[in-house]
Amino acid sequence: MTLTQRNTLIIYLVLIPVIWYGATMVRYATGVPLDDDYHVVLEFTERFHLNPTGWIFAQHNEHRLALPRIIILLAYKITGSINIDTLNYTANIYITLMMLALFMMYRETKYSTWMFVPVAYFLFSPLNWRNMIWVTSALQHLGIVPLAALAFYLFESPKLPRRIIGFGFGLLAVMTSLSGLLVPVMLTIRSVSRSIGSTKETMKPLRRTGADDSGFKAKDISSRNRWVEPVLLCAFTCLTLFLYLRNFNRPSHHHSPTWFLDHPLETISHFLMHLGGSLNQPLYSWFLGLFLLVILTSLLFIPRCRTQVALWFTTVFILLNGAFISLGRAGFALTQSLAPRYALYSLSFLACIYLLALPLFNKRLVLKRTFAVIILVFSVSLSVYHHDNCMTKLAETSQKLEVGMKTWVRTGSGLYHPFPEDAGKIMDRVTQ
Repeated sequence: MTLTQRNTLIIYLVLIPVIWYGATMVRYATGVPLDDDYHVVLEFTERFHLNPTGWIFAQHNEHRLALPRIIILLAYKITGSINIDTLNYTANIYITLMMLALFMMYRETKYSTWMFVPVAYFLFSPLNWRNMIWVTSALQHLGIVPLAALAFYLFESPKLPRRIIGFGFGLLAVMTSLSGLLVPVMLTIRSVSRSIGSTKETMKPLRRTGADDSGFKAKDISSRNRWVEPVLLCAFTCLTLFLYLRNFNRPSHHHSPTWFLDHPLETISHFLMHLGGSLNQPLYSWFLGLFLLVILTSLLFIPRCRTQVALWFTTVFILLNGAFISLGRAGFALTQSLAPRYALYSLSFLACIYLLALPLFNKRLVLKRTFAVIILVFSVSLSVYHHDNCMTKLAETSQKLEVGMKTWVRTGSGLYHPFPEDAGKIMDRVTQ
C-alpha cells in the first residue's frame, strides 16, 4: 500500500463515525426544545433586551452559561429566529474540536497517524445521543473539555501570543461551566512550575562555578522577567474566581455542599461510575473507572509516559471535572453518573489514557501496533454495542418531543417537559 493510499484509508476510517454521527442528528432532528432549552434558549432570547449583561452572566443551577448564551444570541441575531436544530448542529461541532485538539497533541509524538483512529470512534459515540437534541447540554457538556484541551495545548507553546490565546480559551471554559474555573487555576500552576524549573536550570551553572549571586543576576536580566507571567496569571485567575463566585447562590434543589462528607462511599462510587461511564452499566462502569484510575496512576511513574504535558493536563482536568460532578450530583442518584449528557467525559477519558499509554511501547513497534489495533477494535465494538439501545432512546425522545409540540399547538398544553405548564407559559410568550 502506497503512502497516499494509506492516508486516504485513514481519512475514510476517521470520517465513518463523523458522517454517521451527523446523519443521525439530521435523521432525529425535531426542532423542538428539550428540558433546559425553554429557559436557556427561549426565555433568554425573549428577555435578553431587558438586561443584556445580567441575562448573559445569570446563574443557571450552579453554572454561569455565558458562552452558550452568547452562541445562542449570535445565532438568533444572524438568522433572525430561534432554530433549535441549527443550535444543536453548532453545539455538536465541539466533538470535532475535541478530536482536533487531541490530534494536535498526538501529532507532536511523531507516531503513525493511523494509531489515532480509535480516538474518533471513542468521541463520536452513540452514547452522546441526548446531546444530539439538547442544545443547553450540548453547548455546556460538549464544550467544556475541548476548550480546556485547547487552552492546555496552546499554553505549552514557547510563543507568548499563543500562551495568551491559550489562557483566553481557559476563560471561555469558565464561561461554559462551573468546573471551567479549574482551567485558569491549572494554567497558573503550570506557569509557576515552569518558572521554578527555569530558575533551577539557570542557577545550575552558578552552583557549579561558585560564582557571585549578584553578578549572576546582573548577567542574566531575564531571570526576573520569567516571574511576570505567573504573577499576572495569578492576578487574572483570582479576579475571575471573584467575579464568578460573587453573588453565587446554591441551587435550592441541590444537596448541601458538605453532603459528600456524610456519604463518602456514594460519592466515590458515583465518581468511579462516571469515569467508567463508557460501558453505561453501573457495576461494569464502576470497575472500569477503578481500572482506568489505576492505569493512569501507573503511567504517572513511567518517565517516557510523562512527556505529553498538555495531554496530561487535559486528562487531569477531566478527572477533576468528574470529581466536581460527583460532589454536586451524587446525592441525586448513583445512576445519574451514567447520564448521556456526561458521556463525552468518560469517552474523552478513555481516549486520553489510550494516547498516554502509547509511549509504553516506544521500543517495541510490533507491540505498539498490536495495542493500537486492539484499542481500535474495542472502540468500534463499544459503539456497535451501544448503538441499538441509544438509537431506540433517541427515537423515543424525538417522538415524544414532536407529539408534545403538536399537542401544544392544538390544545395549548402537553409539552414534553418535567414541568409542562412552565414550558407552556414560555412558549406562549415567545410565540406572541
